[in-house]
Amino acid sequence: MNTTSFGVWLHAATAALRKAGADSPRLSAVCLLEFVTGSSRITQMIHPETPIEPDQIIQLNTLLHRREQGEPLAYLTGEREFYDRSFRVSRATLIPRPETELLIDTALNANLPGNTVFADLGCGSGCISVTLCAEQPLWTGICMDISPDALRVCAQNGRRHNVAKRLLPIQSDFTRPLFRPQSLDLAVSNPPYVPEESYREISREVRDYEPRTALVPQKCPSELKHGMEHLGRIAMLMETALKPGGLLLMEHGFDQGSDLAQYLKKRGWQNVLTLKDLAGLDRVVSARLPS
Repeated sequence: MNTTSFGVWLHAATAALRKAGADSPRLSAVCLLEFVTGSSRITQMIHPETPIEPDQIIQLNTLLHRREQGEPLAYLTGEREFYDRSFRVSRATLIPRPETELLIDTALNANLPGNTVFADLGCGSGCISVTLCAEQPLWTGICMDISPDALRVCAQNGRRHNVAKRLLPIQSDFTRPLFRPQSLDLAVSNPPYVPEESYREISREVRDYEPRTALVPQKCPSELKHGMEHLGRIAMLMETALKPGGLLLMEHGFDQGSDLAQYLKKRGWQNVLTLKDLAGLDRVVSARLPS
């Protein structure tokens, strides 16, 4: 594709992405042009005649080809917005999604102590833990993930948003009791919760590029059906790690809320609530240890 201006490249790139069946073809083209040239979207619209440098055209077309193949835009630019902040992402981390912001809203409105100590279980990019510390300057957190590459991205985001000194990264999984008894005020997690049969049917942009271990839980003994093993395991660990009255927040699948709530109530958790996302789907469970 030989192009010399914003408008010509955007038109051709949008057509190519639409033909390839990529999600949001026009937006993808606009974001790629913004990323490579540094031009704002307003500039692209008002001055479509602006020429593109030859080396930028090469970079744009390389990224365009990868987008045509289905690679998510966030991995091409290495950035994703979450709770009005920009976060570094990589192939080692899930791409933050808007529905996960419900975890943040719920934690911030939960009347927790001013010096809350929390754990982010399966932290990935750190979007949850970094945001909580950025919103609450006295909170401190433990960021746990099985992937050392994900932890490195989490640490980068902590430094970017000036909260690294209040975050402790730990490499581990959900099978080991890492926390001192009654040491946490809050546990928050967006763990793997996609059943194997559902994973095979999700979009290729997710299945082919985002880390499988962050989506599909490892099978382990559980009273809960497949897909919910890690949710149950986290709840069990937090029965010891949380202080009396401590808060547990977990994101889950849209069809898992009822079973998870029943499981928590059966284990003695109190104030068990299933919260809905902006699409009206069950998305987060909130529960407290007896105080």
